[in-house]
Amino acid sequence: MMKIKICIAGKNNIAANIAQYILDHYKDDVELIAIFNQNDEGKNNFQKSFKAFCRLKNIPEVNLSDVYLDEELIFLSLEFDKIIKPELFKTTSLFNIHFSLLPEYKGMYTSALPILHGKNYTGVTLHKIDKGIDTGDIIDQTQFEITNSLKSEELYHLYIDHGTEMIKRNIDRIIQKTYSALPQKTEYSTYYSASAIDYRNLNINLNQTAFQIQRQINAFTFPSYQLPLVHELSIYNTETLSDKSTVKAGKILADTVFFIDISTIDYNLRLFKDLRKELFDIAKEGNIMEFDKFVNAGYDVRQRSKEGWDIAIIAAYNDRYEFLDHLLENIHWDYNTINNNGTTLTMYLMTRASFTSNIDYLEKFLKEKSPNLLSTDFNGKDIWEYAVEYNNEKVINLLDNYK
Repeated sequence: MMKIKICIAGKNNIAANIAQYILDHYKDDVELIAIFNQNDEGKNNFQKSFKAFCRLKNIPEVNLSDVYLDEELIFLSLEFDKIIKPELFKTTSLFNIHFSLLPEYKGMYTSALPILHGKNYTGVTLHKIDKGIDTGDIIDQTQFEITNSLKSEELYHLYIDHGTEMIKRNIDRIIQKTYSALPQKTEYSTYYSASAIDYRNLNINLNQTAFQIQRQINAFTFPSYQLPLVHELSIYNTETLSDKSTVKAGKILADTVFFIDISTIDYNLRLFKDLRKELFDIAKEGNIMEFDKFVNAGYDVRQRSKEGWDIAIIAAYNDRYEFLDHLLENIHWDYNTINNNGTTLTMYLMTRASFTSNIDYLEKFLKEKSPNLLSTDFNGKDIWEYAVEYNNEKVINLLDNYK
């Protein structure tokens, strides 16, 4: 029996995780091929690289033109960066995951616009691909809440998670061709092009209510790429205060190390300054006294770098073990924390021990915390494989006690 051919075109976790799901559940029945987005350099960033994943799993790369003539092909567009022209395909099994509740928010910037517009819900849609932009018949949808604290990057991750689950629960019906699809309604249909937001020239309008300003800031808070600027300060979070504004909207009422308070049309608003660089420097130096000032001020010390490094990983990388103990014992830090490449805190500690031949802290950490040693990073390697590469006999013997 000939295998069904499925082509995944797209990027990031959703493409990689669906490819893995198909390999796990349909390996004997499906031939999997991949098309990568133009900007996928094959390196994991704030999400998995689909190209890196496919190279690791030996999933063949093809060009879009290579799949036009396959009549039995199933084509899944998962965050793909090219417009699909169905008339070029012999198959009609063309599907797309769109990050909105269609017919609303066709087009671009679905991680920003629903927040910016004050929506209290959004969702994910699985639909057929037709000649229009996100206009195809709908197969499945999921709706979820937009809270008033939800940021653009957080919303994007929710889209990825819900979209992944949606494909998983529909893939069998897609393969068996037992799905049903309904035309989109015309009511409440909206579309936004690439010109809807100019990310090179973001401007926060302060002549609005606290709610409106808060939503603007949330809509443009995507730390992996950018943070909004207010009064030339990078802002990562907001809090509406209980006191009403009595002066012109946008005026600075208070300016501290950690935040500024401004007036608005109705209620005063607290804007929290982005101090990640200062926080990461404190972790590099192991300065517990300065770190506690951040904690006592209510600063979000669990923020990460673009690479997914939190301050526990930074401390481990820089041999700041007293600081790391402070995080683990007093802040109750997750001792299984990982970066964006899936590298665990224990892997970092093992690496340092391998380079220095000092296994004291690693031994203490393994004994007291019993971290998960079975996890693999996004390169498919576990801690033992890296230890063998570093070839430190003391470290290998220590780890072997925990196999």
